[in-house]
Amino acid sequence: QQVLRELECLRQLGYKGHVDFVDDNFIGNKKSVMAFLPELATWCRERGFPFFFSTEASLNLADDPRLLAMMEAVDFRYVFVGIETPDEDLLVRAQKKQNTHRSIVDSVDRLYRHGMVVTAGFIVGFDGETRGAVEAMADCVEATAIPMAMVGLLTALPHTQLTRRLAREGRLPEGYSIQRPGDADQATSGLNFEPSRPRGEILEDYARIVRRLYLPARYFGRVLTLARRLRRQPKQLGSLRGRPAEASALAAVIWRLGFGRETARHFWRTLVGVLVTRPQNVEAALHLMALFLHFRKHTRFVLDKLERDIARLKAESGEAMPSRAAHSEAATAR
Repeated sequence: QQVLRELECLRQLGYKGHVDFVDDNFIGNKKSVMAFLPELATWCRERGFPFFFSTEASLNLADDPRLLAMMEAVDFRYVFVGIETPDEDLLVRAQKKQNTHRSIVDSVDRLYRHGMVVTAGFIVGFDGETRGAVEAMADCVEATAIPMAMVGLLTALPHTQLTRRLAREGRLPEGYSIQRPGDADQATSGLNFEPSRPRGEILEDYARIVRRLYLPARYFGRVLTLARRLRRQPKQLGSLRGRPAEASALAAVIWRLGFGRETARHFWRTLVGVLVTRPQNVEAALHLMALFLHFRKHTRFVLDKLERDIARLKAESGEAMPSRAAHSEAATAR
């Protein structure tokens, strides 16, 4: 009843559109969720579906067809899942057993078939990770067609089992603490402990997967594949009528991506491909393509920081610096 009152307050204020259920695992208490969703469906239906929803959940969300149908009925369109790594041995070590003994591709596809775009978290830097781990991780992202793959470095956060274990093993720096939100930025401030393999090697692997996933051809290719797999029947139909800010934003996206030197070919190929094969998903595809503007900027920021950190580590160890040709190749890849 509290959630429905909050939604009603939003509606009375005139808001329509995206609402996120901020929950680390939406199905952590599945019994409560199964009781709540029919009430939410009735509320949404009586008011003409003013909102569509997103949330976070563990990957075993895909195992319950009835729950997925209930989420689809109230217009859940996005879900973040923590895949972390396709390596089952590492998942067991990280106590992420709900991701094991399953096909990650099939699980993600079931979410697509119920209209939900999947965003996923992946982590580099686990104990026991090998040099080829990021290639398998990137292959997993491509196979699942997840455009928004949030890859981060393992971070020891306060009051977690990981941090307690690292403390027992003497692998935390002297005076360890995370005081500011920026200290927990997994993209540039992770590995705040002594990893099990050379830090520079992990950073090089991390740079390689970030660079690969956010090349325009690969990102837009995943958007097109996702749009073709997605089976969405939106309850709140998108329209830009009477929404000048949204119309202006769409025009800006089309201009920047559709006529950008690096992105034009990929943008138009993806847009035409969606219109021809799955036109009902064009709004979702445009939204994901627009996010590339952010991911491109973020990728450049992360890679610049990683290159500086890798160079510093090599200088400290006396290793030879990368050649000018190698720097040029990396810049071209970005």
